[in-house]
Amino acid sequence: MVLAEAGLRRLGLDGHVTERLGPPGFLPAVGQGALGIECRLDDESTIALLAPMDDPATHRAVVAERRVLAELEGGCMIPLAAFARDVEGALALDAFVLDPDGRERVAASATGPLDDPDGLGRTVAEQLRAQGAGRLLRG
Repeated sequence: MVLAEAGLRRLGLDGHVTERLGPPGFLPAVGQGALGIECRLDDESTIALLAPMDDPATHRAVVAERRVLAELEGGCMIPLAAFARDVEGALALDAFVLDPDGRERVAASATGPLDDPDGLGRTVAEQLRAQGAGRLLRG
């Protein structure tokens, strides 16, 4: 049974947690945990008001993760996981694609400069494709 640890803590049952699912073996969905706010491109006053809320590390991570998803022509329904984060002055990205049954997966990882999250996402998507991600996604 998989349950949210936070819920178990609230119930005083955190002593029953036997395993935490997280990176590197268990990756989240693209953009998981990031919040987004949209506004019109030409609305300079709203853009200025929102700017202080833009966390650069989160922004980079989401751009890299979403680029992998876009390169593989996916949406929220494809079995793809990705986890990007700043690591020692660089941006690291891990991703994997599973077949529809979750029995087979291909994985890729790469590190790139902080100022090119889009390029890093493309690189990881290319690695996934080279390992057969397209075949898995066609299921």
